[in-house]
Amino acid sequence: AEATQTGGDVIVTATKSRQRLIDVPASVTAETGAQLRRRGATQLQDIVETTPGLSNPGAGAGNSTNLVIRGVTTDTSLVLKQSTVSVLFDDIPVDPATAGLLTTNLRIVDIERVEVLRGPQGTLFGSGSISGAVRYITNKPDPTRLSGSIEGSFAGTRAGADSQWGNVVLNVPLVTDRVAVRAVGYGFNEGGWIDNLRLNQTNVNRNQTYGGRVSLSAKATDQLSVTLTGAYQNSHDFSPGDSLYALPSTYGKQVTTERQAGDSRAKSTLANLGLTYDFGGVSLFSSSTYIHRTVDILDDYGFYTDYLQLAFRLPPLNDYSPGRQYGSSNIYTQELRLGSNGGGPFRWTVGGFYLRSKSNGGQTITAAGLKPYLGTDNLVNLTSPGRQEEIAGFGEATYTIARKLDLTAGLRVSRTTLDISSTSSGVLLTGGDTFATFRLPERETAYNPRFSVLYHATGQVSLYAQAARGYRVGGANLTSGLGGPGIPPTYRSDHLWNYEAGIKTNLMGGRLQINADGYYIDWKNLQVSLLSPASIEYTANAGSARIYGFEVEAAAKPATWLDLGGSLSLNNAALTQDAPTLVRTSAIGGAIVGAKDGDRLPASPRAQGSAYAQLNFTYGNDAAFIRASGQYVGASYTDFASQGVRFGDYGTFDVRAGIVHHHVELTIFGRNLLDSDGKRSASPAFVVGGVLLAAPQYAYRIRPRTIGLTGRVGF
Repeated sequence: AEATQTGGDVIVTATKSRQRLIDVPASVTAETGAQLRRRGATQLQDIVETTPGLSNPGAGAGNSTNLVIRGVTTDTSLVLKQSTVSVLFDDIPVDPATAGLLTTNLRIVDIERVEVLRGPQGTLFGSGSISGAVRYITNKPDPTRLSGSIEGSFAGTRAGADSQWGNVVLNVPLVTDRVAVRAVGYGFNEGGWIDNLRLNQTNVNRNQTYGGRVSLSAKATDQLSVTLTGAYQNSHDFSPGDSLYALPSTYGKQVTTERQAGDSRAKSTLANLGLTYDFGGVSLFSSSTYIHRTVDILDDYGFYTDYLQLAFRLPPLNDYSPGRQYGSSNIYTQELRLGSNGGGPFRWTVGGFYLRSKSNGGQTITAAGLKPYLGTDNLVNLTSPGRQEEIAGFGEATYTIARKLDLTAGLRVSRTTLDISSTSSGVLLTGGDTFATFRLPERETAYNPRFSVLYHATGQVSLYAQAARGYRVGGANLTSGLGGPGIPPTYRSDHLWNYEAGIKTNLMGGRLQINADGYYIDWKNLQVSLLSPASIEYTANAGSARIYGFEVEAAAKPATWLDLGGSLSLNNAALTQDAPTLVRTSAIGGAIVGAKDGDRLPASPRAQGSAYAQLNFTYGNDAAFIRASGQYVGASYTDFASQGVRFGDYGTFDVRAGIVHHHVELTIFGRNLLDSDGKRSASPAFVVGGVLLAAPQYAYRIRPRTIGLTGRVGF
């Protein structure tokens, strides 16, 4: 995927072969690296803001992102479930099922293109892409010329701390036209804007992220190409980013009353070897990847100490109860793929995929104040080593009739094995220092077909229809048997069928693109996060749902000096059968039992949209631009049937202006200029034992008005 735009045609690899976007029989949004840089995109949330059908109800900061496509979700957070959206780094899945806990918030630095594939991608990309995939395609080493760039930004946030970030890129040919190396380094220090009243701390929700990658590419022979890549990222959220849902009027900024500022770290190290051999009419591709991923989450669970103090009628205690959730994964993947070359009427791809992941995670909570009375300070001590293995074979073939009609069929057969064990002790789990051990293996074979028809009405207009199946693996409830009766030991996979039809256009020599589609989704065995009466979290399958909606995106260049564009998505998601045993905690009032046919699914907006206008002009002999953009996110709820806590229903307005003088580019920007306090997500009040208020309602708001400057030098 060397080029991304030629004569108005965007080139993508959504089907694991190079195609014009207009020729792909699926709903795909693609942005080039230049487009992403021009609008200031630096992380996953920036992709969410402009992509129709993509949302993030994640209850937390960047590491707690919960990507959702077309409303395929039942929760604001993932907890331990596999995501419904696969995040891929050059087609490498970065967060397989047993990675758990947090999302890898990949930073957008030196990216050739980002593709968002809406609808299940189970045929070519496997589990975890039940509703779609987000693909980061990086810039590869260029053996033809020496090049690079240095970029730095500074920004100030209203009633918050300043932020700084930057990156360095260097591309060096080692053997002209044959061998090159490309190195990238970046760092982000993003200031917070929320004060913690309980701890008397300011701007607690800051983030520090740094990382880099090095790629070596060699054309060993005219047929064989080799690429070796190493990458590393360390992301540290100093707070989950929650603020009181109802803010006190006495403060001029967002505040929280959390017992601890909060702390989460996600580290990922990746090594990949890619081989491509061109046999002439057929190409063989091999990708071998190793990922090491660690996660640490620190918090204060003092509300459990308060609860035990009341339960055992103890005198007042020091309610500080430090806790830690942790996880470590070693992931190996191997993909081998054989595909046809050329533009004949019959095109095909067949391949195999293997994934092996070994993980070790757990949780600890201690309470020193309880030891004199209960004989132990151990509230929770849980370890859970696990293993995931997936073996899959896949294939897809397309036949073109009369150069007008493309008929495509594909199938992926996957055999997934999950083997998770658990050893636990603690007052909240086993009543004391007594250990309980159990093992929960889970095996499943999944069949994911895809069928599509694409009609080339003209070279600039295509019509398509497709049906595709996707799935998400099941798993084990590590708290089974610990939080009282009713917690199942395992939960099954869920799956869906997605039916859609759409139109794609590339008109007026590439100066007008309009893509639109409508879809209907039939979703079975929904995975839902629930709470036991003892406030122990677990996952269960509950019912089925249907989702239907409409998406449209457009980009126009009516004159050389003007760019216009926007997107709109409408979505309706609801249960299609009663779920009388579904129990969840919605608010302080206690548990809600049962959900009914027709109840709206939680955590996704019914409407969202974005728009932009950009003026291009010259100042002296220098190219310059002014860009204005806006976004609207509709209302969502944390629970079924529009119950729980309401969030969303907000808009933002951004402006950017820049000028390029020779190799120097300066950009001034303002984000959220109207200073909206829009709630991106929310969480209900958390009650322990049905009596004690552990935490009030919280909201996760967008960053207040931020104004900054970016400088970039390229060569």
